Amino acid sequence: MASFCELHVKQHYTAPTMQRHRLVEATEDLEQRMCSRHHRELELYCRTDQTAICVKCMAVEHIGHDITELGENQLMQTNKSEMENKTVPPPGPIEFTSVKPDSLCVCWRPPEGLTGPHRFRVSWTGKGSQGNLEVQDLKLHVQDLTPGEKYTFTVATLRDDGRQSPCVSAAVETDIPPPECFTVDMHLPSVSVSWTKPAGVDQASYLLTLCYDGESQSIVTKSLEHRFSELEFEREYNITVSTALKNGQSSSISQTIRTSVPVPENLTVGSVTLTSADLSWSLHQGMEQIPHSFLISYHSEGTEPQTISTESCSTTLTDLQPDTQYTVSVCCELKEGGTSLTTSTLIQSGSFMPEGLSVDALNESDFSWSADISWSLPHGADQSSHRFKVTYHIGKGPNTITKTAFADSCSITLKDLQSDIWYTSSVSTVLQNGRESKSTSIAFHTSDTRILVLGKSGEGKSSAGNTILGDKVFTVDASPDSQTVRCETNSRIVNGRKYTITDTPGFFDIDRPEEELIPEIAKCIFDNAPGPHVFIIVMRVGRFTTLEEKVVQKIAELFAKDTFKYALILFTHGRDLNGQTIEEFVDKCSTVHRKVTLKDFVNKCHGRYHVIDNEHWNQDEGPSSNRAQLVNLFATIEDIVQGNEGCYSNDISLLVVQAIQREMEWMRKHDGDLTDSDIREKAKSRVERRVLLNRCAATFPALLYAAFSLHKISGSSRYVHRAAATTECPNETVKEACRLLRLLLHEIPE
Repeated sequence: MASFCELHVKQHYTAPTMQRHRLVEATEDLEQRMCSRHHRELELYCRTDQTAICVKCMAVEHIGHDITELGENQLMQTNKSEMENKTVPPPGPIEFTSVKPDSLCVCWRPPEGLTGPHRFRVSWTGKGSQGNLEVQDLKLHVQDLTPGEKYTFTVATLRDDGRQSPCVSAAVETDIPPPECFTVDMHLPSVSVSWTKPAGVDQASYLLTLCYDGESQSIVTKSLEHRFSELEFEREYNITVSTALKNGQSSSISQTIRTSVPVPENLTVGSVTLTSADLSWSLHQGMEQIPHSFLISYHSEGTEPQTISTESCSTTLTDLQPDTQYTVSVCCELKEGGTSLTTSTLIQSGSFMPEGLSVDALNESDFSWSADISWSLPHGADQSSHRFKVTYHIGKGPNTITKTAFADSCSITLKDLQSDIWYTSSVSTVLQNGRESKSTSIAFHTSDTRILVLGKSGEGKSSAGNTILGDKVFTVDASPDSQTVRCETNSRIVNGRKYTITDTPGFFDIDRPEEELIPEIAKCIFDNAPGPHVFIIVMRVGRFTTLEEKVVQKIAELFAKDTFKYALILFTHGRDLNGQTIEEFVDKCSTVHRKVTLKDFVNKCHGRYHVIDNEHWNQDEGPSSNRAQLVNLFATIEDIVQGNEGCYSNDISLLVVQAIQREMEWMRKHDGDLTDSDIREKAKSRVERRVLLNRCAATFPALLYAAFSLHKISGSSRYVHRAAATTECPNETVKEACRLLRLLLHEIPE
C-alpha cells in the first residue's frame, strides 16, 4: 500500500510509525486523483456541481445530485477547472444561528482576499428534502424545515466568470419542540395531566417524569394525557413532559404541585332555629377510603371560637345565641397527619324579631280612635318564654311623643289615639332573660276616608272597589248581566290609611224602579254619615252612546255644585283603549255632538279622572298597570280630602250623625254589655229602620236629593237649621219630604 503525505512525507521516511509502510515517491498527478476533503480516490462525477467527487462526498454533500461515474475526460476537465478555481477562495466556516424546530439561519464569513463581484451557492439536504439557492448576502434564513431533523449545508463562492471555490460544509439538527398547553387537574389522591401536540410534529412520543423527594418516576407514552394515582398527601411533586423523537428529545416543560388535603365541598346550612343550626357538606371524591375526620369551628363577632369534631359529613350546632351572625368553618383532618384548608359560611341564627306586622283595623269611637295591630313570630321562636314590647310614636324629630305597651300574644289594640294623626308603631320581642330583639315598624293614620262608588249597573263598580281596596270584598258575578242590587260597605287598610268604600246599585239607571232604590239610598246615607270624602263615578271605556249621555246628564243635574268638588271619574276596562291614552279617549268622545259631552262632565269633576282594568292590567309598572294607576288614584283622593278639608256634609247627614249618637247614648244606659262598635252598628240600624218606616219622609226624590243635591255646610250643628231653611228643592213635594226627614231625625229617639 502506498502512503502519501502532501507536505511532510519526505521528512518522515525514517519515523518509527512509518517503518511498517512501504513508501514510494508520489507521481505527479496523484494529488489530482485524490479527494482533498476525504483523501479518497475520485471515482464519481457530480453533474449538478460540475466536479469530481469521492464516494464519501456523494453520501455526505451531494445527496440527491445528478451523479455519474468519473471518466478520464471529466477528470482532466475537473483537474483543469480546480486548478483554475484555486484562485477563488472558499467562504469562511459555516455557523448556524437561531436554530428553531422549523427554521434556522445559516451564515458564513467572507472569502479571504477575494475582490470583485461574487456570490454564494448554498445547498442543503435532509431526510426527504433538499434545496439550493444563490445569494449575495453572507447569511440565509431557511424555513419549512422538519423539527428534529439533521440537515447538511454546503456553501461555495461563485465568480461571475463561472469559476467557483471549493465547498465548505457543516451539519445541524433542528430543534425538537416541547409539548404545548400543559395542564394539571388534581383529583386527589390522583392527578391528571394533559398537553397538546407541538406544531409541525406528526409522529412523536412523550417523556413524562414525576419527581418527589429525590425520587422520580418516568414513562414514555404516545397519548396526550396521563393519570398519576395514589399520590401521598402533603407532598410537593414536580411533573415534566418533553417531546421524544428518534434522534433526540425536546426541552421539558414542568409544573409543581402540592398535594394538600382536599377541602370539604358544598358546605350547606340547613334548618336554623333560635339556638341551633344544621350543617352538611360533601367529601372530596376519592377520599372515602382514607381515614379522616372533620373539625368544625364557629364564633360570633367578639367571641372565642368553639370547636367540635365529627367523622360524618353533617352536624348540628347548638347553644347559639338568637338573632346572631356566626362564622362557621369546616376542615378535613387525616388520621395519619395533614389538615386541609377550611371552607366557611355565615349563619344567621333564628330571629325572634316579629314579622308580618300589619294594621288590621282602625276604629273610631265618640272621642278617640283605636288600632288593631297583629304580627307573627318566625318558625321556632315561639318555643322560648317571651312577651312583646309595643311602642307607638306621635310626630317626628325632637317633638316625638312615645308611648309603650306590652302584649303576651301576637296582637294588641292601641287605644285612646288622636284623630287625623300619623302614628308609627314598633314591636319587638323580649325574652325571659331580658334580651330584646330588633323591632319591626309600621305607620298608620287615624282617619277613615269614605268613598261612595256610583255609576250605571254593569260598569264594573264592584270590581273597581275590590281593585282599590286590594281585596275581593265585594261580590262580582262573572255573568254579562251582573249588577249590584244592594248597597254594600267594606273597609280595608291600604298604605296605612283606612278606606271605606260603599258599592251602590244603579242609582242613575234610567230603567230602574225608584221604589227598589229607597232602602239602598238610605243605607248609603247612613253608612257614609256624616258624608263621603270622595264620589267615584265609574264609567266603562267604550262608545259614549245616548244611554251614557242620559246617565251623565242625570248625574250632572242631580249633583249640587259643591258635590262635584268631591267627585272624580274612574274608567274601567282599560284594555279597550286599544293603544289610546285615556286623555285621547276623552277627547275623542267629546267630538260627538251631544247635549252633554264626556268632556263637559270631566270638567264638572274639575278634570279629575283615572283608568284601571280590574281583570287584565296585572303588570308591575307602566301605563297598563293597576299598581301604577292606583298610585295616581290614591294621590288624587288625598288631594280631594286635603283640598276640601274633610268630607261632603249637608244638614241632613249631620242630623243623621246626631240621631245615631243620641241612640247610642240611650243604648249605653239600657244595654251596656255591648262593645262600642256593636252599639254604633245597632244604633245606626235602628235609626235607619225608623226613617224607612216613615213613608212620607223616606221618598226616593227626598233621599236622593239629601244624598247628593243639598249644599255642603260646616260640620258644626249650629248651622243645621239655617241650612235647612235656605235649601232650595226642585218642587214642593221634595221640599216637604226633606222637611219631614229633618224633623224625624231631630226627634229620634223619642
